[in-house]
Amino acid sequence: MDKELLRRVKRRERKRVARSFRVAGIVACVIFGIYAISLIYPLVWGLAMSLKSKTDYITDRFSFPTELHFENYLSAFQELTADGQNMFVMLFNSVWYSVGATFLSVLVSSMTAYAVAKYKFFGRKFLFWAALIALILPVMGNLPAQYKVSVQLGLYDSPWTILASAGAMGTNFMILYSFFKSLDWGYAEAAFIDGASNFRVFATIMVPLAISPIAALALVEFTGRWADAMQPLMFLPSYPTLASGLYIYQEASSRVLNYPVLFAGLFMANIPIFVLYICFQDVLMDLRIGGATKG
Repeated sequence: MDKELLRRVKRRERKRVARSFRVAGIVACVIFGIYAISLIYPLVWGLAMSLKSKTDYITDRFSFPTELHFENYLSAFQELTADGQNMFVMLFNSVWYSVGATFLSVLVSSMTAYAVAKYKFFGRKFLFWAALIALILPVMGNLPAQYKVSVQLGLYDSPWTILASAGAMGTNFMILYSFFKSLDWGYAEAAFIDGASNFRVFATIMVPLAISPIAALALVEFTGRWADAMQPLMFLPSYPTLASGLYIYQEASSRVLNYPVLFAGLFMANIPIFVLYICFQDVLMDLRIGGATKG
């Protein structure tokens, strides 16, 4: 009798726990659903505004367009200018700025992280703690010093200013340091026995093993650079990117601003980010920070 009662109590407890999990799951779905709607709605609203006429936008900003004006997207290439440079020039500036800065940032961070993680030398711990402290310090605090150094080195308002992106300290360094630290050194030892140099071991063995986090970090870095308006505004005033150029246009034309055309330009400026996310969402969502196992 006691065993039967115990079984009943256990079944009742399992049912209660299952109901609790179902309720928690429903609540979580509702919360995340509301959050998803809060993210999607501004995009849908912006797309609707980009297809309105200027008169319709002024009359009612929250209604959907009664007539679709796709010509706003063509007008964007003519009307949206920053210091006399149209969207084609801004697009070109965005490409070389984002690609160059991303390449230098990820390259230098990966090389530095590998050296600090796998080689013993004087100052190794100092570099690690310097990178950790750099993550704590506010970014805005070093902008005056960065601006002064850029001017004195002749990098200000020059494409060569992307050399400042070759900083080894930061989030990229810490993530790659953790990955390289977990890699089995047996791969490198086998290569050294075959006569490989330090750089060859890094380029042909370590980088392929770390291609997943490196690719994910490169995509995140590129996305940040593409959407960055502050750095080009401060250090590349004569080379407006899409992010900084559209901001300049908005500020310069605030009184006669054609918002539907501006929204069209903003949507076209974000198309590369949408395409990258669709093509590489698995890489972005599955940043595997782990090590290879020795076979």
